[in-house]
Amino acid sequence: MQKGRWLRLKYEEHDIAIHWSRYRRIETVYVNNHPISEKPNFWGASSVYKITLAEQPFYLHIESPALTNVLARATLKKGGQQLVSADAKYFETKASFVKYLCFVLAMPFAGFLLGITLSKVL
Repeated sequence: MQKGRWLRLKYEEHDIAIHWSRYRRIETVYVNNHPISEKPNFWGASSVYKITLAEQPFYLHIESPALTNVLARATLKKGGQQLVSADAKYFETKASFVKYLCFVLAMPFAGFLLGITLSKVL
């Protein structure tokens, strides 16, 4: 099982899972344990996927966790009607949120230091 956060939905006999990698910010959607989509979602934008279950079209709406958002939500819809939805916390504890925030804030500082170092070398 991959590290990161998972959100799972069950609709009839179908299992739908969404995985967010914590640091790479990749969003992957699985239907019945088969990946159907993988894309970057760094800013936590909402996503919509058209999926087929039992030869019927459905839409999976995902509100991904943004950098400071702590809740992810997925909703399965058909014809505008909400069939099932689920929520998941992206950060289990306050300490994990602080650790992640420090990582995000450290990246520009590290880039700044690298730029200074390279400008002196070149």
